[in-house]
Order: sequence, then C-alpha cells, then structure tokens
Amino acid sequence: MNKIKNYFDGEKDERIRQGAYKAEAYAFRVLLVILGIGIAIKFFCFTFQ
Repeated sequence: MNKIKNYFDGEKDERIRQGAYKAEAYAFRVLLVILGIGIAIKFFCFTFQ
C-alpha cells in the first residue's frame, strides 16, 4: 500500500515537472524562432526597398 502511495505521489510529480519543463523549453524555442523570422523579414524589407 505504501509503495502504491509513493508511486502516485513522487512519480507523478516528477513526470509533471519534466513535462512542464519540456513544454517550457519548446515554447521558448518557438518564441525564439518566431522572433528570428520577424527580425529577418524586417531586415530584408528595410534593405531591399
């Protein structure tokens, strides 16, 4: 019984934390890519007018 309780307490928290960290890292990467593309487009628009 104690083993089951530990499994549900510790393991789930760890998985949620890892999932949240992965999602955060992925969101940050997507944000960086969007920012980079935006800056590139802006740069091209201003240089080739």
